[in-house]
Amino acid sequence: MPKIAGETCYTTEELIKKVSPTFSRKRLEHLKNLRLVPSPIKVGTGNGTIGYYPEYVVEYVKSIEVEHDGGRSYPDIMVSWKGKIHTIDIKVQKAQRGYQMEKELRRGLGKSLMTGKHPEAIVKELSQGRAFNLTKISDEIKEVRDELKHLLKDSDDLSGQRLSRIKLKIELLEKLEAMRNATAHLSKELGGRTRQKAG
Repeated sequence: MPKIAGETCYTTEELIKKVSPTFSRKRLEHLKNLRLVPSPIKVGTGNGTIGYYPEYVVEYVKSIEVEHDGGRSYPDIMVSWKGKIHTIDIKVQKAQRGYQMEKELRRGLGKSLMTGKHPEAIVKELSQGRAFNLTKISDEIKEVRDELKHLLKDSDDLSGQRLSRIKLKIELLEKLEAMRNATAHLSKELGGRTRQKAG
């Protein structure tokens, strides 16, 4: 199974087979229309776009079907699983961003080989001036988290402007985390290839 942004993933057909013998594409589409199941991570190929579901989504869909087979309706599951649905949706969105970041990093590194430009210079362009440095990115994440804690400290004073600043900080935090995860995954993969060549 392919790994996308560090996650083992499955195509729609593979997910359907893993959930249960009676599960169908029509049932999956119904769950997606109800927003019980998130859209897949979209991966571009030479023949178009393929949707992939991380392994935790497969297990999540299995859990939904167990509840449904036990007599609960999908709307009832939606109400009681509201928090879980939101968490899964956010995780898939982060994986999608991680995949996009990793794709840009790969493209940038490929460009550096063709142009003779140093890879770090390419990565700096992609990361809007941030160095290709996991420690630095981790430090930025800690800094943004501290700023968020400060903004959320006085929950009675969440004015429109304050909420807007919180939203911007959360978006920045998610972007930095996607960058860190993609960078770590790509570095690990490149390191493995280097070791294979050396061996």
